[in-house]
Amino acid sequence: MLPPGALRCERDGWLYSDVLDPFVGATLAGRYRVIARLGRGGMSSVYLARHLMIDRLAAVKVLRADLSRDPVHRDRFLREARAVNRIQHENVIDITDYGETSEGLVYLVMEYVPGESLLAAIARGPLALRRSLDIARQIASGLARAHQMEVIHRDLKPDNVLLIPRDDRRDQVKLLDFGIAKLLDQPSLTLSNKVFGTPGYIAPEYATGGAITPRTDLYSLGVVLYEMVTGALPFEVEHLGELMLKHVMEAPIPPRARLPSIPEPIERFVLRCLEKLPERRFQNAFELIEQIDVLRRDLSGDPVLDALPPPREPAAVMGWTPTIDVPGLDANAVDEGPTRVRSSLVPMPMAPTIPVRASSPNDLLNIPRGGTGVGGVLDIPAPERVDPVERPRTWRHFIDSVTSRLAAVFWGDHPAEVKARLGAMHSRVAAMDVAVTQLEIDRVRALGVEARARELRIDHGNAIDALAAALTQQGRERDDSASRRAELLRRREQLRRESVPGAAAMGASDAILWELAACEETLREQVAACEGLESQLHDIESQLTQEERTLAVELDALIRQLSEALESIDSLDSALRADVLDLDAMVGAKAVDR
Repeated sequence: MLPPGALRCERDGWLYSDVLDPFVGATLAGRYRVIARLGRGGMSSVYLARHLMIDRLAAVKVLRADLSRDPVHRDRFLREARAVNRIQHENVIDITDYGETSEGLVYLVMEYVPGESLLAAIARGPLALRRSLDIARQIASGLARAHQMEVIHRDLKPDNVLLIPRDDRRDQVKLLDFGIAKLLDQPSLTLSNKVFGTPGYIAPEYATGGAITPRTDLYSLGVVLYEMVTGALPFEVEHLGELMLKHVMEAPIPPRARLPSIPEPIERFVLRCLEKLPERRFQNAFELIEQIDVLRRDLSGDPVLDALPPPREPAAVMGWTPTIDVPGLDANAVDEGPTRVRSSLVPMPMAPTIPVRASSPNDLLNIPRGGTGVGGVLDIPAPERVDPVERPRTWRHFIDSVTSRLAAVFWGDHPAEVKARLGAMHSRVAAMDVAVTQLEIDRVRALGVEARARELRIDHGNAIDALAAALTQQGRERDDSASRRAELLRRREQLRRESVPGAAAMGASDAILWELAACEETLREQVAACEGLESQLHDIESQLTQEERTLAVELDALIRQLSEALESIDSLDSALRADVLDLDAMVGAKAVDR
């Protein structure tokens, strides 16, 4: 019985909700053994788990049971997995698996990387400018790759940015939670055009139901950078409901009004990110990265970059962080869904019970009747369901111990049935050895295919980034040439209308014609260069897609083999436990006869 209102255990500090969570200790989708709950939101919970097939820690996000049953939420959740799985960037959390369990719960599996959220870092006060720019650059780099893969995050905020400490004491950034990500080439699934996202970081066009583009994420990044360097959001509000309206209607408070030590170039950079009209922001994340590099170069000798600003009042720092999840859903509601499916999940092994010494011949093995577990033979606890690789060893040790005890019971003369049963158990352990060997071989192969897929995405992704950055630069030069051409055409038309005779007028007209011809030639070359870069991008992306499909087929085949090997090991394990029960009955009967 828990104390009324108690949230944590007084002895060890564990949250009772975590201890009682029905997923903790269960095996999800037949291969993810859940160790602990890492966090819980309004729509899903995240668990620390171990991948049984390849023996690796992972973070598993499970959508709430009631939402898993809703087609729109289920599809949107799985779309997050597909979206992020395409990105493969050092600044975006990897999603390695996703799917739906036999109970209808949808899940996705992420790499597990311990770290601190940017939210927690900002809560301690403004960050140094150099650190802020470095974090912003890494966020932009992850967004650039996502946008190139036609994925828009749409909920960028400090709570979705993970900071991982590195040996050089710089932050490694990982973008999290593409849960409401928009794929540019797929229809929206956002529930009757309702607005999702977090009010403090939402772009004006998003708040008003306008078109969502990559520049929508750049606005949110501007808010995050504003908060990093000032410790506050760009607007002062008294009520949460005002926040979205302020993004649409009011100019942000200049960063230097909050912290005068911020250099003017950084203020101009942040305010350009926060322009109300998307076309007045940076054209894409690659251009934003270029400008961050310019800022860091121009201000490299300024000591203000490394100065730690004074902390602000916490109320102004993190006052508005709630996410608008799904209208009508209580973010704190208790999800009873997992409880209903608990019986169909594979439980963690219970600790062996302390055996009671035999009080009659029929109790010689001390195996509890009517249960699914095996207590032990002559006070020898049955093996726990340990890692599959360890099971042959533990069973072999168990059989050896049982054989020795039985020798004492029957004075070295085992009945024929007992000998046959022990022989059958040795055969099953030998078969388990074969299955374990195949399991280990397939594990290595699967890890190798995963590594090849990861390297493929990284290599192709780097090439895509380089081409996209070059295309950004070339496109800017093309646009400048187009603007210059339009200006020359305007001036030529003006001279034609004025029709002023004389050598001076003729000279001016000729000069414009010569410059216009040169400009048009340059423009043609730049247009051709852009088209060439776009063609190369398309070719690389197509090649990446094709090679990913090939590797996915290879990995799926290995996963099936791994699953079959695990099923074989589990089946042999169950048969061995049944053997022990049969052995118990035989020994009991023979003991009575004696």
